[in-house]
Amino acid sequence: MVHFQVSQLISLLVLCLSPALSSDDASNSERPFYLTVTPKEINRHTVSKMTVRCGPSSNIPTRITRVFRIRILKESDDGWDMLAEQRDNEISPTIGGNLTASAKVGDVSKTFLQVAWEDVQDESFGVFKCEVIGFDSRQNTVTVQTKEVQIRETGIPYEYFVKISKEAQETVVQLEKFAKSEIALLKTEVLEVESSVLLFETNQSRIQDSFSEFETMNTSFQKRLAVLETTQSSFQSITSVLQSEQAGFENTVTGLEAKLASVKGSLDSLARKQSACEINLSKVQTFQDSLVQWPGGHYALLQPRSGCPVDLAFFSGTHRYQKVHTEEEDTTDTHSSAFLPTTKFHANHKNFMTIELCEVTRVFNSASWPSGSFCIHQLVHKPCPSGFSGGSMFFDTEDRSHSSEGRNNIGYGGRNLKLFFCCKRSGSTSTPMTLPTSSPFFLYRYGGTCQAVRNMRYTEEHIRFDTEDKNNEDKVSGRYPDVSNSGSYIIFRLCYYTKG
Repeated sequence: MVHFQVSQLISLLVLCLSPALSSDDASNSERPFYLTVTPKEINRHTVSKMTVRCGPSSNIPTRITRVFRIRILKESDDGWDMLAEQRDNEISPTIGGNLTASAKVGDVSKTFLQVAWEDVQDESFGVFKCEVIGFDSRQNTVTVQTKEVQIRETGIPYEYFVKISKEAQETVVQLEKFAKSEIALLKTEVLEVESSVLLFETNQSRIQDSFSEFETMNTSFQKRLAVLETTQSSFQSITSVLQSEQAGFENTVTGLEAKLASVKGSLDSLARKQSACEINLSKVQTFQDSLVQWPGGHYALLQPRSGCPVDLAFFSGTHRYQKVHTEEEDTTDTHSSAFLPTTKFHANHKNFMTIELCEVTRVFNSASWPSGSFCIHQLVHKPCPSGFSGGSMFFDTEDRSHSSEGRNNIGYGGRNLKLFFCCKRSGSTSTPMTLPTSSPFFLYRYGGTCQAVRNMRYTEEHIRFDTEDKNNEDKVSGRYPDVSNSGSYIIFRLCYYTKG
């Protein structure tokens, strides 16, 4: 790039010292059509675009009344070459060269042809003329040519020379900086090479030391190899002995396999006997379960969907129930699936919750209740069974048109309802207690966890009573089951036991 700029500067100096040349416009003044060149002074270093235009003179008359062809020509060694031509039967000019053209023919006063070079180049200079062909008033063909115009490149302006000279000086400064940078880089590279040579010499010395160590190790290896060959001979002798012992071991294994088959036969016989024992044990367990009776005392349980437990203690011959008249506006009475479908119902525009009961009104045995944590219903005027503590819960039922009723011994009815409970908490809830398992039954949850019952599985259930919304007076006393009480509803938490 620097070499190009210096050469360019020398060429410009030569051009600057040459005489300035310009286009010859004076010869156009005596013809009816003439050529004009724009700009007047042209130098390819300072001018980016130039045009040559052929048009009519407003001062000199012409015989032509209508133009049908106009073209601009440039002199060459073989004569005249066409640069551009416009005919009256063509839409746009025909061009011959690296240029653009625009034109119009017909009316003499509006006829013109213009060529333009976007970049001034060698073909932009030379001798040019324009030729116009048309008809006179008698329709005779008339040809008119302009004076020939020579376009030459003018000298370079002093300002452009100053600019190029300044750029050359800046390039020399950049070259000096680049040379200094390259010299510094070369010095650094030389130092690195010297360091690499020193490192190579050091490594070469280490390699020689390593080679000596390798020869020492090789000698040691040869000695060890000799020892291994001796060991291999001994190993072959040991292998022969082991093969003899293996044959004896295989005979022993065969005898052990026969004994193992005999042991397996004995185990299969024991398994069949164990299965028979388990069946008998199950029968015994079932018989023992059938002997278990509900504990003694006076109490009541909620009746599940399957009915009261099959036991003489619950046989009273009377249907026991309690119907509760709940809130009539936006009631939220609910219960889980273990209860009877008739637990919740609607009649005469009133909402009701009915619980079915299994009461023990006569004592058939004196068996005590086992240890555990749960609650049952207390019968009115009867004490709780041994080991239980009593309590109660007051229901504030619907105030308007009170319709609660019941047939039971677990509480007091009337305008509102009061139920009595017996609760106990002893031992761990995870330690199963023994109760009859022939029928499903309910126990009230007490202490946050359902009590485990032997040979029974349980699910947690609930029943919700929507009590009076206005001035609610629900309240509890003493020991009572796990409940949720917000002042407008009561939710009992129960444990439902089935055979497991």
